Amino acid sequence: MKIKNVKKVYRKIGKKVYKKFFGMEHKYTIAKLCKEFGVEVPDNLKDVQNDIITNITAKEADVIPGSVFFVGYYILRSNNAFEELVKNGAKAIFVDPEFIYFDIDSKYPVVVIEKDFWKKQAELFYKIKKQYKAKTIAITGSIGKTTTKDLLNCVVKEEFNTLCSVGNNNTYTSVMKYIYTKLKKSHEVYIQECSAFRPLAVERSAVMLRPDAYILTNILPHHLNSYEVIENVFYDKTSFSRYMGKNGVVFANYDDKLIANYDFPHKVVSFGIDTEKKVNYRAINIKQNGEYLEMDIIYGDSEKCHIKVNVVGRHNAYNILAVFATSKWLGIPDEKIKKHLLNFKTKGIRQNVINVNGITFFLDCYNVCNASIKAGIKAIEEMNVAKGNKKYAFIGGENSLGENYFDIEYNFGLELVDNKLDKLICYSLADDTINQINLYGDSRPIYKALKDHNCKNAKLITDHETLLSFMKNNIKPGDIVLIKGNSELDMHAAIDQLFGTALLLDYDYTPGRDAVVSDGVYDMNIKTDFKYGSLDKCYKYTKVAKIPNEIDGNKVHRIGSKLFRNTNIEKIDFGNKVSNIGFAAFARCNNLKKLIIPKNVKWISESAFANCKNLEEVIMEGATNICENAFYGCSNLKNVELPDTVLYIHENAFKNANNIIFECNKDSYAEKYAKEHNIKVITKRKWWKHY
Repeated sequence: MKIKNVKKVYRKIGKKVYKKFFGMEHKYTIAKLCKEFGVEVPDNLKDVQNDIITNITAKEADVIPGSVFFVGYYILRSNNAFEELVKNGAKAIFVDPEFIYFDIDSKYPVVVIEKDFWKKQAELFYKIKKQYKAKTIAITGSIGKTTTKDLLNCVVKEEFNTLCSVGNNNTYTSVMKYIYTKLKKSHEVYIQECSAFRPLAVERSAVMLRPDAYILTNILPHHLNSYEVIENVFYDKTSFSRYMGKNGVVFANYDDKLIANYDFPHKVVSFGIDTEKKVNYRAINIKQNGEYLEMDIIYGDSEKCHIKVNVVGRHNAYNILAVFATSKWLGIPDEKIKKHLLNFKTKGIRQNVINVNGITFFLDCYNVCNASIKAGIKAIEEMNVAKGNKKYAFIGGENSLGENYFDIEYNFGLELVDNKLDKLICYSLADDTINQINLYGDSRPIYKALKDHNCKNAKLITDHETLLSFMKNNIKPGDIVLIKGNSELDMHAAIDQLFGTALLLDYDYTPGRDAVVSDGVYDMNIKTDFKYGSLDKCYKYTKVAKIPNEIDGNKVHRIGSKLFRNTNIEKIDFGNKVSNIGFAAFARCNNLKKLIIPKNVKWISESAFANCKNLEEVIMEGATNICENAFYGCSNLKNVELPDTVLYIHENAFKNANNIIFECNKDSYAEKYAKEHNIKVITKRKWWKHY
């Protein structure tokens, strides 16, 4: 297929991106894509219908020049969303009408798919994947997915040309990305982690992948805010069994009763430790030897293999069993599995044991569930400390438990009453709203259970500064410290602040895609994704945030999610190119008092300035969308100046900011919103517009 305007495209997206995407082994056009969905090419796309599509995505952040965007991941609120997608390079936008609540402006390159959008989408990606011969292994379950994936990749990549999903690229949108832009004919094995966060999440991945095998780590009552009951979680996570071929294999943890009692329609390779059932692979003689976990794996008639891996905690034995069984299925000999696993190293904030200033930190704070908290506590209880040193555990509550979270967390707290730690610190930032609890988790019920049952080593901390102070004044060289809570709590950031580390720096980023850069105009290190021009991580703490217009020739149009969260920012210079402030980008910046958001900033994302406790005044000059919880919990916020450009304000955008006064023009959307939500309003006169 001939590509139109090659030189223009080449200049626009750069040599590296050009080679990467236009060198794809499959070449889809908008015309071909419309045919797959059974629709005609809209008139406003006829001129570009034969252009090669560089990427297909359902995630806004992954849009690059020449992309097709699928709206079926979240609800869009206005045509402004289309404007932003087109601005970022989307050539066409395929939409499911179920996710659109407004009249679509005909000027935008929109293709409406009236029926079975997600099924047609999934079938399309399976069709693309079928072109490749890589043996596909999917990994799912409630906990242990990422560790299992990383362990398996550590072994398999040494024996086969392997594609493996990186970090938390585990949603069905990630599966789309890996199939369309990363999978090559040269790959022999493709390993993909798959997560469940709402009904059909895993099933969508299953339809696209239809793997040769999948690993099922366990099933726990996680994400009950969306799944409601554990049976629904189980149904979604076993979706692979409904879409695998007849020769498919499931590697199943038989210590999980739900899994062990399920009648799988495919061959089952079972593994376990404590189950009474006969299993194909069993771990015995499990012991923690310093930072290494050792065990013997029994399989076959009388085969035994001694394994040693640089991980902490008996719970990791299940992950190692799954990896050993899968590696054997791939034909890798025992000695090579042992050798490769011995080279495994943890990093970042998942299952990582590091020594900082003589203190041993066990970091596992990307995600959390009660089972993993208990496993982490058990792991450090079994570790040795010198006389006079102590063991600490900082834990957050499990998120996504739904409205019954209090009873679940309280009952879990009862399981921790007899812990053998010197101090068990429950850390919570949630208030009593279910949205906040589902975001951060809530350890307050755990703490209440501990105190109700006279657990003397329990302590509750509810703010970042107190957490910093406690760590600084109590933790000493020689101590062992567990940090276990979801990433929204930013407990790892406390270590960065106290010891000058950058724990996120080496975590979850694809080599060659990103770069860490420093710029003298702002006192921080910033990681930038050159693919879509978004500032993505801030590692040092500064008082003035000056956003550059570009980095190494790449325009910065978006401030990435959580970039400045929990920092000491007092002043923000947004520059004149930023149009989008990402999720929780400035959340909990308690030194921020006045905020001037210039006219180039149009989109203020969810929780962008949530819980900025000392923020008093906000002036917006050109904003169009103010999303959910954008200024949630800004308890001292008084004056908010809003322009006529505002078209949408979420009903919870200013929740728990009870003292605010809107300053806006008469008959504007902002005035209407203020009246509907009982917000005081001062209307501005428009006399100046006549001059």
